[in-house]
Parts: sequence; C-alpha cells; structure tokens
Amino acid sequence: MAKKRVASKAATQGEGGDLVAMLKRAGAADLPRLDEEITALDEQIEQLKNERSALVHAKKLIGIRLHGSPIGGKRNPKLAAERRETIYELLSKLGPLHAGAIAEQTGIPKGSLTGLLKHEWFEREIDGWTIAKTRKGQ
Repeated sequence: MAKKRVASKAATQGEGGDLVAMLKRAGAADLPRLDEEITALDEQIEQLKNERSALVHAKKLIGIRLHGSPIGGKRNPKLAAERRETIYELLSKLGPLHAGAIAEQTGIPKGSLTGLLKHEWFEREIDGWTIAKTRKGQ
C-alpha cells in the first residue's frame, strides 16, 4: 500500500529519478496502478502538446513569433518597410556598417537583416552595407 502512495506522488510530481527507483521496487500488485498513472500522464502530455500547437498557430495568425519578436518580411510588409527606413536612416548618418553593427544599433534581429539588406536600397561594399548609389541620387 505504501508503494502505491510513493508511486502516485513520484508520477504526479514528475520526479523522474524517484519514479525510476520506485518502479524498481514495485511489486506485481503495483503494476496496474502504475499503468493507470502513466496513461493519465500520457493524456496530460498530449493535451499540453495540443494547447501548445494551438498557441503557436494563434501567435502566427496575429504576427508574433514564439520568442516574442514580430514577424516581418513577406508576412508583415509594414514592419519590413519600417525596418528598412530605420536601416536607411542609420546608414545615411554613419556610413557603411557591417550587419552586426546594424543589428546592434537598430535592435533588428540579425536573422531579419539579410532579407532587409538585400533590398534595392542597400548594397554590400568592402566596408560593410551602405545605401545603394542609385538610391543616393534620389
């Protein structure tokens, strides 16, 4: 009887090490109860997976990645345009910069910069990214 209480406590608290030790000590009479608890935990895990999936889908619909930064580029052209303007203003003030410096000074994630910098407004030079010559004349 005491083994059942130990098994229940370990299984519901998620203490993997204690659960393994308890399983090693369990007798044949404890196995049906352990099976029930494992099944219940499996159902809880499946429910949590479904809830997480729904949350990921909902965040994508409203334009937020899981880590919290807004989705830009093709999925959010307004944000991409704002970020391009920010980069343009920075480069017009400071001149050529490498992507790391641009990311640091603008707060734009490095992973988003590649797509933004490949825009016709910008070009790569030896000193870093700069405003394209065709854009400078406008």
